[in-house]
Amino acid sequence: MSKCPVCGSDNKCNVANNMNPNECWCMKKEFPQSLSEHLGEYDSCICENCYEKLNEVYLKKEAEVEKLLRLDELFCNESQENGAESWRKYFSKSSVMLLEGDQDNLFGVDAIYDYMLDLYSIKNFSMEWTPEYAKVSDDLSIGYTFGRYVRVINGRHEYGKYMNTWENFNGEWKITLDVGN
Repeated sequence: MSKCPVCGSDNKCNVANNMNPNECWCMKKEFPQSLSEHLGEYDSCICENCYEKLNEVYLKKEAEVEKLLRLDELFCNESQENGAESWRKYFSKSSVMLLEGDQDNLFGVDAIYDYMLDLYSIKNFSMEWTPEYAKVSDDLSIGYTFGRYVRVINGRHEYGKYMNTWENFNGEWKITLDVGN
């Protein structure tokens, strides 16, 4: 008998029990990619009961990951039309923005809004970014996105990478930390 690494019960694994692997219960199930990655950390198979529980959690996680990626894209698109106002909309009240070099970091959405308002007031300023990856915690309370950005100031293009940490406030994701390089 092979034990489930999650609950300790018999995992009924055909491979571990020298039976036909094609007839194992797991061959009849679909595993979300994030669950497969998580299960790769174990030395043995999980049981079907734990699969059902974890599958539900990881399907929700994958949906939230997609939601965060779309939200980050929407934030970029809205910032093209609404400028600094979008930054106020997508950041939490107590958010932090880490700035480059010897600039003081910004604490709170109002400070971030004022900073972005100054940038957007520059005649030839634009900023676009593309989220490339997102991840959320198992309990769906925090997540992060990262990707690449291009910022144009008076014809000078600046390229870099960014990472935003998001927090889920009663079903609404808000940025709590913004870091760019």
